[in-house]
Amino acid sequence: PGEADARHLKKLVRLAQMLTVAGQVFLFVGVALPFGLLTGFSCATGALFISTSRCMRWTIIGHHVSHGGFDKLQRSHPEALPKQYKRGVFASGYRRMIDWLDWMLPGAWD
Repeated sequence: PGEADARHLKKLVRLAQMLTVAGQVFLFVGVALPFGLLTGFSCATGALFISTSRCMRWTIIGHHVSHGGFDKLQRSHPEALPKQYKRGVFASGYRRMIDWLDWMLPGAWD
């Protein structure tokens, strides 16, 4: 199950990234369009995508990584996941802006 867990986490990270980018595109299109039903739909869709992505990063990815849910996997399969998905390392340094752009410090979960 170790390799499957790593693939699953990577898939969730990619999905969260894609939702963020798609949400930003929808918001940009919504702002660029003249006011109307399509504008409202585009902005609402963009907000939904971004909020889903933020929720995924916080509750699924960050929560499990910060509690050490993938530490055993990294010890048994060190090449399966990048080192930033380890307790105490996650969202530290410049990765804070990428992994966990939130008011709450990821170290609070350690």
